[in-house]
Amino acid sequence: MLRSFIEKLSLFSRQAEKNDFRHLPSVVKLLKDNPEEVFMTNKLKLNLKTLSQNFSQRFYVFQEYEHESRQFEDPFSINVADCEDSGVQLELIDLKNHELLKIAFSTGDLIAFYQLMDEKAFPKLKSHALYIGSMLGATYVSEQSFSLPSTPRLLCICDVILL
Repeated sequence: MLRSFIEKLSLFSRQAEKNDFRHLPSVVKLLKDNPEEVFMTNKLKLNLKTLSQNFSQRFYVFQEYEHESRQFEDPFSINVADCEDSGVQLELIDLKNHELLKIAFSTGDLIAFYQLMDEKAFPKLKSHALYIGSMLGATYVSEQSFSLPSTPRLLCICDVILL
């Protein structure tokens, strides 16, 4: 959700530079009703550009750790051959063939999924989950809360710590 927002913001900024406000219907309507509002569009362009740059800089760390983040968010989608750590490769193979964990993952509750994961059977994956969970902290939990509205309870940072 955060990545999506940053990409959309960047798109809006690039389009605004070309006076293309198709994704901003309120601006289109305002300009149609008041074509002399050039000052407003210049200010909007500057604000969109600044906001886009600030988000990109602030959340650069997420781009830097995208592979690690993906492994945390969906370990079943990771190509085993892409992992450099041989221990992680073996754990991923075991994980992909563990029916109970597949079912737990399919519920969409990552916290419960990682809590079910046996630390002795999956020490590297569990350690990685703790690392990424603590690194992403409240931002990840927040993103999950909004992207999974069917989750019956609100997730909190305490749940990440309980991994």
